[in-house]
Amino acid sequence: MTPAKAPLSTYRVQFNKDFRFLDCRDIVPYLHALGIGALYSSPRFRARRGSEHGYDVASPLRVNSELGTDEEFDDLCMKLHHYGLGLILDIVPNHMAASHENPWWIDVLENGPSSPYAHYFDIDWNPVISKSAVLQEGKIVLPVLGDLYGNVLDRGEISLGIDETGFFLRYYERKLPLDPATWGPLLTAWIERIQRDAKKKREPKAAIERIRRLVQAIPPRTSTNPEEVSRRLRDAFTAQKQAFLLFRDHFDARMAIEAVLREFSEDKLQMHALLEAQGYRLAFWKIAYEEINYRRFFDINDLVCIRVEEEDVFAARHQIILELLAEGKVTGLRVDHVDGLFDPETYLNRLQTAAGQATGESPVYLVVEKILGRDEQLPPDWPTSGTTGYDFLSAVNDLLIDNAGLRDLETVYAEFTGEIETFADVCYERNKQVIWQLFTAEAHALGHHLGQLAAEDWLARDVPMSELLAALVEITACLPIYRTYIRNDQVGQHDRAYIQRAMAMARKRTTDAEIGDPAFEFLHRVLLLEPPSDDPQQREEYLRFIMHWQQFSGPVMAKGLEDTAGYVHNSLISRNEVGSDPLRNHPPLDIPGFHRYMEQRVQLRPYSMNSTSTHDTKRSEDVRARLHVLSEIPGEWQKHLLRWRRLNQRFHAPVKGLRVPAPEEEVLLYQTLLGSWPLDPAEEEGFTYRVIDFLLKAAR
Repeated sequence: MTPAKAPLSTYRVQFNKDFRFLDCRDIVPYLHALGIGALYSSPRFRARRGSEHGYDVASPLRVNSELGTDEEFDDLCMKLHHYGLGLILDIVPNHMAASHENPWWIDVLENGPSSPYAHYFDIDWNPVISKSAVLQEGKIVLPVLGDLYGNVLDRGEISLGIDETGFFLRYYERKLPLDPATWGPLLTAWIERIQRDAKKKREPKAAIERIRRLVQAIPPRTSTNPEEVSRRLRDAFTAQKQAFLLFRDHFDARMAIEAVLREFSEDKLQMHALLEAQGYRLAFWKIAYEEINYRRFFDINDLVCIRVEEEDVFAARHQIILELLAEGKVTGLRVDHVDGLFDPETYLNRLQTAAGQATGESPVYLVVEKILGRDEQLPPDWPTSGTTGYDFLSAVNDLLIDNAGLRDLETVYAEFTGEIETFADVCYERNKQVIWQLFTAEAHALGHHLGQLAAEDWLARDVPMSELLAALVEITACLPIYRTYIRNDQVGQHDRAYIQRAMAMARKRTTDAEIGDPAFEFLHRVLLLEPPSDDPQQREEYLRFIMHWQQFSGPVMAKGLEDTAGYVHNSLISRNEVGSDPLRNHPPLDIPGFHRYMEQRVQLRPYSMNSTSTHDTKRSEDVRARLHVLSEIPGEWQKHLLRWRRLNQRFHAPVKGLRVPAPEEEVLLYQTLLGSWPLDPAEEEGFTYRVIDFLLKAAR
């Protein structure tokens, strides 16, 4: 597949408030002189205020004003075109910001299932978790509080306000809407406050009465009847407008409602009753791991996933992107976090078709952010030019490591730390850790779904739910890749092999007393789409479960491998990079192996990006290159490692009964210093604070 306008080389820029469209426009001649074929840009759409990266998109229909105006973006595009450079735009189809700056999200919080955007977001309106089911039936859990709900309420940290959107809640910097159908107590108190002062005119009271009658007749937010939904949205908008105008234009009314809002904010019983009436539940941020009922980007509560597999959601999310392609301002796309999508192949086909219709050229240059295992390839039917290059990065990393010396480094590390586990063992353990610590709610939801499927299978109906969930967790933790891509009733050869391998490893890592064979046998039938009967509906249910599980396994591997195991097993930290092999059951590539890898790459995806560093990599190329040298001098490394331990013995301190830093953290510190020590002595003072910040983040 030869894409239109495939660039020979790209140069990535990260837009933010300190590097805007016009700043980038000024460096275009320099990029041209470098021989760059296309600018590779971070997202340009409106993000949360102050965002440094732009991946927390709040509106896909507006340009990010902190980066510049539409006209300034056009100026950049004209300059690029003048110098013959293309523009590859990073797009984020999987998630959006869960904030008051996102009008779609705020509409859902206000109107619940009645919102026209309710199906845009991946929300479980009827969660199965026992405690929260009582609290949040038909509600969204918002884990945004810094303390237990009762403590926050007692301290009066939640207040009320009014603006052009009507009445709202304020919790520090967060602003949340109030369902107009729940305004009754506020409006009643407003009327009573007006009546208390005989000097007040009657006009405000009559106006408030009209608003109260209007909101009393608003249909419930649980209604999905088109006529009732339309009436709800219309009357809610009218009530919001009338309340604000009365507040803005009438002094007596404004004084009265400000007093009412203060009283409600200070009365925890009234405030609690008002909060209970909303379509969301304010909650302590720590309960998100167990009780959250919307799909997040990884474990980030402020990033809510969208259902871009729905055609109208796809159209709304990509409207401006397609316009930019049609106008020739954008010449290619980079798709962020493709593994988070429900059906990546369908999405990519839809995107290529829409882009081709917009540009008259097919296919457009399209690359995906995808981390591949050591021997994994992109699904051959994906209409994409390739990946953003993590796989190439991993291959180059391997090429610069001495295999024999690496084995010696592993021995040195084991002797120094007392840890004899392989990296694959550590990855497995950390995958399980993040499932239970970060993704408990998602795991239990999948387990409940699995239990429903088991109830319909006479061979599995008596298998305990605890064993079904435990088996699912084990298989997920043992998966050697981020996810499989089963999307219909045909399980591909590679997907089947990965699942069977994970199941075999899971069985080896557990005992019959922990998980019986019937649980694994049932999972085998489900994950390989082999129901006991030929019932099409049962196969469809199995497939639906698999596709949700596939969305779950990717974040587990990302957090377990990249963000946990990669900071725990530190024999050579330059290998602990995004895109690295999670199993490491093969030695690094030698020179002939690298050439074979590149020959295959040219044959399969010749237009794939070849990156040695990205905005997501843990360490820069020069840091990794310095550290690779340790594999050539393992004896020197061991000698200095032991010497530094002796010298620094007196700086160790006990923290909660643990020796800090632990041996593996001490190795991490020394290798970090070796890899990044400044060449310019003038930079050494600031370097200390950078290392402290890094170690704190790494320890977390």
